[in-house]
Amino acid sequence: MTAPLPNRCPSCRSELEVRALCCSQCATSVEGHFRLSRFCQLDGEQFGLLDLFLRSRGNVKEVERELGLSYPTVRAKLDQLWIQLGYREDPNARPPVSAKDIVDSLSEGALDVEEAIERLKSRRT
Repeated sequence: MTAPLPNRCPSCRSELEVRALCCSQCATSVEGHFRLSRFCQLDGEQFGLLDLFLRSRGNVKEVERELGLSYPTVRAKLDQLWIQLGYREDPNARPPVSAKDIVDSLSEGALDVEEAIERLKSRRT
């Protein structure tokens, strides 16, 4: 059995990048710079919740029953999952509004380059 794919650097907690892929049948190796999908960036608990949600065909009551949790708790966990996957914005997060704030957040490591570019493009002036 193989270990789960790590989604963060064990040293600095930054996002990891895939540099090589190898075929398990013929050992062909492909090297390059590949981003992990948003689903690979979920931790074990989040991935388990997503898996259960999909297996239950989106039936929150069934997820509630499986986990032995209350409806509000399951909804809160699902809301956090949607935020983590980028399908909803975190209502508690306040994104930088000025270009300087976005660049500062980028230099501090709070944003990656793609996210900073996206925020600069969609920034309201």
